[in-house]
Amino acid sequence: MKLIDRINWSQQNLERVEPQYCIPYVRPGTGATSVCHPAPEWLAMAMHGDLLPDIEVYHQLRCEWTHEETGEVVETLVNEAPEGTGWKGGKVLNGHLLHEGPRAPAMTEEEAMEYLLQKDVPRAVWADHETANTPRFYIIRRDQLPATRQFRNSWILNPDLEKAA
Repeated sequence: MKLIDRINWSQQNLERVEPQYCIPYVRPGTGATSVCHPAPEWLAMAMHGDLLPDIEVYHQLRCEWTHEETGEVVETLVNEAPEGTGWKGGKVLNGHLLHEGPRAPAMTEEEAMEYLLQKDVPRAVWADHETANTPRFYIIRRDQLPATRQFRNSWILNPDLEKAA
């Protein structure tokens, strides 16, 4: 069964799971903060199991980009784009893996957040987090975020947050 068919099945048969957590992270190259929130439908699929591709499938996906001016063609990881401006495309080259590859088992909500981190957040944020000098992401409860986005472009991650916990 293709991934889209599994998504459609889950929307018709699974109850949405409202997420408790989110992932604020520092965008590579900009220093700006973004926040990744799971969709309730996606979280239901993750917690059900055998519906989402295994995380290693996402790590194998590649995208092709073409530079508008030079015509240069490059490949990147699926959740990343080339640096600079003028790139168009982002065509997934091996998307068939999403349908044919192994599937993820049932996860707890916490495990689903780790999966989402590796799926949707750029690898440069999380790949070496255990040896990095400063934290580039946190998995936190959603109620720990500011109530409004008024100063969102000014948000920074507090490196002392782990010490306070």
